[in-house]
Amino acid sequence: SLQGRTVEEAIGRMMEKNESIIKLGYECGDPHYRNLIDRALLRNTDFARRRRNPNAAGGQEDLVAEEKVLGRLVLKNPPANMAQDATDNSSVFWAFVASQKRLPTVSQLQSFAKNNGTPLKYSQVAPLIKQCRKHLLDGATNTVVSVADNYEVHQEGYLRHWSETNGNWSLTIRTDDGKSYAYRCNKEPVFSISDTWAESLSVTAPPTPA
Repeated sequence: SLQGRTVEEAIGRMMEKNESIIKLGYECGDPHYRNLIDRALLRNTDFARRRRNPNAAGGQEDLVAEEKVLGRLVLKNPPANMAQDATDNSSVFWAFVASQKRLPTVSQLQSFAKNNGTPLKYSQVAPLIKQCRKHLLDGATNTVVSVADNYEVHQEGYLRHWSETNGNWSLTIRTDDGKSYAYRCNKEPVFSISDTWAESLSVTAPPTPA
């Protein structure tokens, strides 16, 4: 039933973010959310073991982040009920992201806006991208992402932290086995989203002029 699936989704999303629950007396029928819950329980059990005995082999040292060069970030699983940023002109940004499944450059968004009958001034585009990108990445914190380094080696995990200062990017992910990876770069990485993320945005593109 729709109600049952809504409950399963809510519990699944809750378990994505919770790092302390190790037992859950709930039988989930949906395969996707059952897998999500099972992975979260395994992750939390491992975290609990490491907290109890941080000096054991594979314990505290695995929690020290391994540093890598950031190349690209793919947002995999959207959070439940993430609202779009309601900033003026933001609808054209979300329409681009939902249709192209990636974040735009300034020229790409300006061209997209013009072609869809909602032209933006060049001075408007960069601040709009920055604000909407922050909203998107803040919403993706504690969700599953895939990160590629400069050698295109991909690592999947939970986005724990991200920051950008004067073009210097930093983000940290934690994997299901408790390892942490810190990615950094001094230029803007490539950002893209999964089909599930695109569907979750529920964006209606601005009307195309006749």
